Amino acid sequence: MSVIDNARLLCREFDSLTFVWDDKRNATTYNDPVLIFVEFLSYNTSRVDMRIIKKVNSLSYIRFDDLMPNTEHAARFWTVTDGIVYRVMDTPVHKTLDKARVPDPVRAIQISGFNNSLNTKNNNSRSIETSLTWERSIDNNCNYKIIYYPKKMEIPKWFYLDVAKSYPVTLTSLTIDNVYTVSIRAYYRKTSPPITSKNIIFVFSTPSCLERFDPISCPPGTPYNLSVDETLDRGEGRYNVKMSWKSRNTGGVGVDYFTVKLDGAKQQVPGTVNNAYFKDVPLSEHYFASVQAFSRTDHSDETVVREPRRIKYIQGSVDHGSFYLWTAAAFAFCCMALTLGQYAYGRWAADDDRKASAVVAAGVGYDMAALQGLDDVDVVLRREDVIVSDVVLGHGNFGEVRKAVLKTDGGELPVAVKWLRDHPTGRESERFIHEILLMQTVGKHVNIVSMIGCCLDVNKRCMLVVEYCPLGDLQTYLRKINIKSWYVNDFNVDRVGLPITVNDKENTMLDTGNTSLATNGGSPPMVFNNCYLYHDEENVFLTIEDLIRFASQVANGMVFLEQNHIVHRDLAARNILLSDYHTIKICDFGLSRDIYEQNHYKKSNCGDPLPIKWMALESLKYRVYTTQSDVWSFGVLLWEIMMLGSIPYPTICLSKIYEVLRRGYRLPRPNLCCYRLYEIMLGCWQSNPANRPKFASIKDAIDGIMENQYS
Repeated sequence: MSVIDNARLLCREFDSLTFVWDDKRNATTYNDPVLIFVEFLSYNTSRVDMRIIKKVNSLSYIRFDDLMPNTEHAARFWTVTDGIVYRVMDTPVHKTLDKARVPDPVRAIQISGFNNSLNTKNNNSRSIETSLTWERSIDNNCNYKIIYYPKKMEIPKWFYLDVAKSYPVTLTSLTIDNVYTVSIRAYYRKTSPPITSKNIIFVFSTPSCLERFDPISCPPGTPYNLSVDETLDRGEGRYNVKMSWKSRNTGGVGVDYFTVKLDGAKQQVPGTVNNAYFKDVPLSEHYFASVQAFSRTDHSDETVVREPRRIKYIQGSVDHGSFYLWTAAAFAFCCMALTLGQYAYGRWAADDDRKASAVVAAGVGYDMAALQGLDDVDVVLRREDVIVSDVVLGHGNFGEVRKAVLKTDGGELPVAVKWLRDHPTGRESERFIHEILLMQTVGKHVNIVSMIGCCLDVNKRCMLVVEYCPLGDLQTYLRKINIKSWYVNDFNVDRVGLPITVNDKENTMLDTGNTSLATNGGSPPMVFNNCYLYHDEENVFLTIEDLIRFASQVANGMVFLEQNHIVHRDLAARNILLSDYHTIKICDFGLSRDIYEQNHYKKSNCGDPLPIKWMALESLKYRVYTTQSDVWSFGVLLWEIMMLGSIPYPTICLSKIYEVLRRGYRLPRPNLCCYRLYEIMLGCWQSNPANRPKFASIKDAIDGIMENQYS
């Protein structure tokens, strides 16, 4: 009986073939006096190789290198036992790949189960791992580059894999309760520049702490399905309220108590109880309710709902003294909580920045780390091919963008080059590394500023080379448009039934600084259609349809980012660039807060500037950033477009923005904006993120307006 079976091709390149087989001998008896020979047969040349394979485990492989592209070969297996030679089997004839052919992408990526990582030492540093597999394409490539990174901000991990040496892949040091994105691409080892396949993206979620570990050692799970029921108490403007929720900790294990809040009132209930009662309390027109789980050592996130009061009370019967007392108490409590929260967050941020700086000091500086692992990828450029000019496209406290030229085989290509300032901080370097890796992973899209490559300059600084957009940023472009002539529109859209929750009077009071294009109080103004907008520098006429097409292209780019699980966090007209033929390009995934103007930003406790006027309510309050918070920012961007680059909330200081929005105020409808387009803006500005539309729906709605009104 033969000791080997199922000899087959494992993988191939344009210059190599790798064969594998099943060895039937027991792994503990590898000194068995049976020798295995592999005879390599070439059908294009006279070459014949003979190799002795040493047994090391139950699955062995052999690779034949230095072959010619598009040549045919086979392997013949022999064994020698007691001096007798046996011919075991021949493989089918296989062909090496074409050197100029782009590899086909992988298919059917999947993971199989989660295990606790071996480096898990204590409850505060839990990590897990999983096995990653995929179906190789018909090319059967041997080499792959794998990048994986979590949705929460961390530097991506990457490595190169030879399937003959390490497959399947183990993804280690995964954090619990997170969403990971994996990208896989095949590449040739020995081409310059490397030839790679299309990037294939796979997204998976890791289990929560409660699903993997002892509930007592985990933070309590975040309560969900919070509901509020109110009944009128004696018809005197006071209410009895029942709040109910569901706990993720079965039987209350791991939860000591819940803190339940209703506007200014608060109480604690045991961890085994899933409801709370508030008796004889006042309720504002739109009140907040929340629940949060606590254990002895940790707590969950707070679940918050904002409810409109459903039962009206009888005017004039309220005990105003009690009401004002509760209001004062709630205000004092919020001030105290905010002060403590800012202090704690500042301590955390400072510690986080020290850690980032320590990483750089340890040798992971941005000049090297940004290129680490990119040696075999087509984005690494030669320094002498990138000629940087003195034309500064943008700059800030952290870095600079300049116009440059990239030498290619077809001539010279205008590009833009980014780099950090001298002696960047750890946080700045970390964000720059993250931007480079993120842009490489995302790939190319018609409405995204795509990465061309990166290299080190003569001073060993890392330079990020991206597409050059000759028309500049959208905000500046819009501000150079002049309105030449006006035509009354014929939309015939009435205000009746329009779901606007903010009255025009308040809009006028809060936004009197820009009345030339914004809606005033009183009767509805005319909306203008087919008015000609003249751009002096370009010497071209534009229409409102062109403006709406800008918005459609931005939405199209954001659909792409959403599909790749990327949150922009700073979507605004200043971070949108215009390429040739008025093609919109979304830019700046990592440095948008630095490269462009700083006067719209407010420093956070950790030193990062925040685009306050473009941020969603939950981002302003909790510093939470999701695709749905990007949707809010898109609504402000849409307003900017229809206002020809005007600044939103011109008369409201940054410190007052959150409170004004919380009370229900929203930006007024621009005169150039039809009511259907304004409805899209209002949908983007819903207080509850779950009620905001997806970017795909936004694009469809905008395209529908253009089709119906301008076709």
